Amino acid sequence: MGFIGANAANAGYSGYGYYGPVYGYNYGNYSGVFATDRTYAVGGIFKNGSGTVPVGYMQVNARLFLATGELCKESGFYYNDVASSGLSVPTQGSGCALPSYYYGYAVTASYNGGGYSYYYAPRTENIPGV
Repeated sequence: MGFIGANAANAGYSGYGYYGPVYGYNYGNYSGVFATDRTYAVGGIFKNGSGTVPVGYMQVNARLFLATGELCKESGFYYNDVASSGLSVPTQGSGCALPSYYYGYAVTASYNGGGYSYYYAPRTENIPGV
């Protein structure tokens, strides 16, 4: 799984977190933050291993925070609407206040047979917004 994105000078990457099994599937997740023509965060979830998971088994909410810890923007939860091995979602618009530093800290959810189990992805480092 790769990141949507930009070069290292204007991007922050979290590395991968791993969890599972959840209802028979293992997962990974990650966060990203980018400052290109706008400042935004990306959240991602993927099936750890080969194959796909059924519709609705993965959800992700990308979240962009100010370096102070204040939530700036979030995408809301999006789910895989086709059988898939991964899902990546950006926040919309740009950052909240300039000049400022930002980080990404996504939340993912995995179907557990009767609802969803939620997992925080690793957070990114801080980067300057645009």
